[in-house]
Amino acid sequence: MKLIKAVAIILGMMLPTTAFAEADVEQQAQVEALSQCLSMKSTGSDRIVFAGWFVSSMASAPQLKGLADVSPERRDELDRGLAQIFTRLITVDCKVVARPLLKPGNLQAFSSAFEVFGRLAVQELAGDPETDRAMGAFAKYINQSDFADLAK
Repeated sequence: MKLIKAVAIILGMMLPTTAFAEADVEQQAQVEALSQCLSMKSTGSDRIVFAGWFVSSMASAPQLKGLADVSPERRDELDRGLAQIFTRLITVDCKVVARPLLKPGNLQAFSSAFEVFGRLAVQELAGDPETDRAMGAFAKYINQSDFADLAK
């Protein structure tokens, strides 16, 4: 059960959810409180570790093999780093606001609170000029005339 919870929590960090459209107001407030705490208590370094872990995890997919080579040692380092950050945030920094969401049946709510953490990590990286240039580089291959009809 602990492994299932961990996987669901990690997936919540990575995947946007829509589970709270139907959630009650109290649970929405709990999710917002944990999201805010994670935002306030995580550091830029924490979010960079998360981003590195995320990239290395995605690079392990067969479809992406060869795009980013991560040694097993580096992968283990990232796993350990994220585990330490996750443990600190949930058991120390955000313990009070995390507790209500750790009850059985609230796993999706708990996972959703981590969306903000993931978004912050992406924003920090995307805000770097070099990253910004790399992310926009595909645009040089777009033929603007293909989009001309959309502007009318």
